[in-house]
Amino acid sequence: AQPALLAHHCQEAGLAEQAVVHWLKAGQRALASSAMVEALAQLRKGLDVLAGLPDSVWRRQQELDLQTALASVLTATKGWSATEVAEALTRARELAGELDRQEDLVPLLVNQVGFHHVRSEYRLSLPTGQYVEHIANLCNNPALRIVSVSAHLPLISEWKGLAERGY
Repeated sequence: AQPALLAHHCQEAGLAEQAVVHWLKAGQRALASSAMVEALAQLRKGLDVLAGLPDSVWRRQQELDLQTALASVLTATKGWSATEVAEALTRARELAGELDRQEDLVPLLVNQVGFHHVRSEYRLSLPTGQYVEHIANLCNNPALRIVSVSAHLPLISEWKGLAERGY
């Protein structure tokens, strides 16, 4: 199956929900094969079609998946510090919180820590890293605890270096 072709035909036929599903599949498939230009175009088309649909849980779930994939594509194409990466991560984080999708929230938060770290925005990355740790403790999940500690490691290393230089 060719999800991009199906998405196009669904969109032209006015089948917006099916078009969104297929644009997401096409974008994810392109991302998986490192076809970033195609992934970016397909995910944005999915978001464009989605914008015309009324608000619903389904719509927010689709937007979360589209924004999460878009953040990955933008990180690969524009770099960790790009404003577009922050916008996609922030929107995806909002949606994951609204939908109570903790399994999606933790990776988004860790990516936000990375975004702030590469921009030397340590005062912003620390509370985000602490929030990851809070979620890991609430879930009582050892794997999430490891992730939360790894989110803090670059900060600890950076602060140690700053302290040694007298900052």
